[in-house]
Amino acid sequence: METGHQRRKTILSVNADDIGHDVAEAFLKKSNVKVLRAFNGHEALEFLFAEHVDLVLTSVMLPEMSGFDLAKKCRNPEFFNQFCNNSPFLPIVALLSSPYIYKEAYNAGINECLLIPVSMAEFVEKVELWLNKQQPPV
Repeated sequence: METGHQRRKTILSVNADDIGHDVAEAFLKKSNVKVLRAFNGHEALEFLFAEHVDLVLTSVMLPEMSGFDLAKKCRNPEFFNQFCNNSPFLPIVALLSSPYIYKEAYNAGINECLLIPVSMAEFVEKVELWLNKQQPPV
């Protein structure tokens, strides 16, 4: 049991390849977060049921289930209540390759979009911002 220490936050990185995961972990190295790796939307859902996840960082181009479909699933109240671990809010940050799909991302329930390539400073700033939010903005 940890006393006097805050629980280390957990980020679920959802990316189809190791390179995307490696970059995210390198960018977040100084943030003292635990990073779990899922390679598709179905693996991400398994992690959400098995682990306490504080933030989902997802690519939208994934095999089997897109990042948009993953976000929609997470925003479904019946589904969300099964894995929410008493947390009222699960931030989702998406990595996008085109600014033309921002609207689709936000409509799917994604909270923040980062256009790749993204600077390390912007990446860390946005991820830490959403990690520290307690509830969605009104």
